[in-house]
Amino acid sequence: MNEQIAIDIIYALLVAIPWVFLGPIAVYFISQTLRYRLRGIKWVCLISFLTGIVSSVFILLERDETGEPVISESAITAVLAQIIILTVTIVVSMEGKVWKRILITLLSLDAVSDIRDILSSLKEQFFIGGVTDNRLTVLTVFLITEIMIMAFELTFFAMIAKMRRKKDDEALPIPVLAGLSLILNIATGIGLDDHGNTEFLSAFRPFFILLSLCALAFVFLLFYIRTTKKERDDYIALNRANEELIESEARYFEAAAKADTEVRAMRHDMKNNIQVLMLLLENKEYDKMRDYLDELGAGLSVTEVSAHTGDTIADAIIMKKREEARAAGAELNSSGVISGVDISPADMCKILANLLDNAIEAVAGMDIEGDLKVIDLDFRKTDNFFMISVSNPTEHEVVFKDGNIETIKSDKKSHGFGVKNIRSAASVYGGELSMKCTAKPYGYLFESQILFPLN
Repeated sequence: MNEQIAIDIIYALLVAIPWVFLGPIAVYFISQTLRYRLRGIKWVCLISFLTGIVSSVFILLERDETGEPVISESAITAVLAQIIILTVTIVVSMEGKVWKRILITLLSLDAVSDIRDILSSLKEQFFIGGVTDNRLTVLTVFLITEIMIMAFELTFFAMIAKMRRKKDDEALPIPVLAGLSLILNIATGIGLDDHGNTEFLSAFRPFFILLSLCALAFVFLLFYIRTTKKERDDYIALNRANEELIESEARYFEAAAKADTEVRAMRHDMKNNIQVLMLLLENKEYDKMRDYLDELGAGLSVTEVSAHTGDTIADAIIMKKREEARAAGAELNSSGVISGVDISPADMCKILANLLDNAIEAVAGMDIEGDLKVIDLDFRKTDNFFMISVSNPTEHEVVFKDGNIETIKSDKKSHGFGVKNIRSAASVYGGELSMKCTAKPYGYLFESQILFPLN
């Protein structure tokens, strides 16, 4: 009797564990491994956990005349209801368009299920012909391996999540997710065929083990390749930012040195100028005095060092972009100071350079009056936020897609990265980028605004 109770308990755990933890593991896979945003993850996990318990109870309650458990229609209905509730809960909690949320959820659940099947297939390969006839021993071994499978699956997802979190924090694109799901379907379709035929499985055991391991290796390599590519792209963007930063700094300090030299030269000549003016005044030669003052005034145009934001890097970038704006027939105005945030030089360059490059490019081709071709850059601080805002006229209406600007250029693959780089650099400091485009008599006014929270 005691042995039968132990068998029933172990069997109940063996049945319940996969269904109870299916939802939480799937939620972790979607939110952490695939990096899709879910609202209220705790509630999603709790609902999936409870529905897993309910479906497990339905499976365990149904037994035949001999007392053996059977899979009944009610058990199948309970399992289907669990999967539907889990799918709906994830879809509702996810951000984005409805059809994308549904597709992502179905593909993700399919991938999780396939990986579970691959691990279960490995378990079956290792246990072919190696399990005793003692039912308690068999169930105990199967329970231990089932727990190990789930622990390995969660660890596998956690390793990928940790790897991606450092270098590739973007959500996995749907085409890549669909390809991943397809490859896993093919692997499980081949690897799980004829599992009822023990002789067949035993004969091709090395092949099935190798196939299962290759499928798991493929999943890991897919994410590893994406992470290294993202890391390489980040280094390229960082190098470009550093190059622009160095160039801007060089121009800034060159202009500052030139302005300082001009000021010192003016101070050196000031005594002589005053003496000449006093002499003209004493002789009442007012016309000559006026001409002399006009000549002095013409020579007082000291080299412009640009804005004074309180941040040398920002001043250097603004000076450079002001020159580029004037070359494009526009004027760049800046106001305010930078305070309350400590942004690294590279990130400051990414943010300001990309914001102003987009503005200059938009204004350059416009055929409007000169006083309208103005780019306004403003730094402002409140009690809770520091704000960087840029506004500029533009000829075409700006179209937004998934929070980014949809480029109108034919070479779409080579453009559209400016906004992504701005958002990426700002996010390091908790900043959020918002954009809007408003119709005006001359065309449109495009406005970008980044809000940084002040701790």
